[in-house]
Amino acid sequence: MAEQRGMKRAAKVLKRSQRLKKKAKEANLRRLERALNAPEQQAEEKSE
Repeated sequence: MAEQRGMKRAAKVLKRSQRLKKKAKEANLRRLERALNAPEQQAEEKSE
């Protein structure tokens, strides 16, 4: 019974870590996009 509970917990922890990694990856992509878009926006503001 204890082993079963351990397996259940391990699966839960694994799922959670995967979800957090996915969230972090998406956040990093958004940050990169913003960093790439920022110079373009500054250039547009200067040209006006």
